[in-house]
Amino acid sequence: MKFRLFLLVVLIFVAINLVGEGKSPEKPIVIDKISDWFQGVTFDHKLHSSINCESCHHAGFDNGANCDTCHNKVKKSQDEVSLKDAYHKVCFACHFEKGKSVKEGCETCHKRKNLPSY
Repeated sequence: MKFRLFLLVVLIFVAINLVGEGKSPEKPIVIDKISDWFQGVTFDHKLHSSINCESCHHAGFDNGANCDTCHNKVKKSQDEVSLKDAYHKVCFACHFEKGKSVKEGCETCHKRKNLPSY
């Protein structure tokens, strides 16, 4: 009986790992869903591997969920957190906690786009 229970636990563990839950992308990603004036930010999951995934992905990974699954570009109510605020809240808090400088101004992290002049 104990062996069957042990075997069941091992099979469940293997099945969870085969699903790929929590597996980060191999290559850096560009977060650019709100970048009308600025280029997106390149984010390398490997450089952030010491951080618990749920720190950023607090809603999980169901069906490829990303920040914009729940957060809209424009807030629809005062209680809602916009997509920009969600990104910045996670990035700023962690960088400040680690003692890294996050200077005021968008161009610290984002390069300005060359927009046409009218």
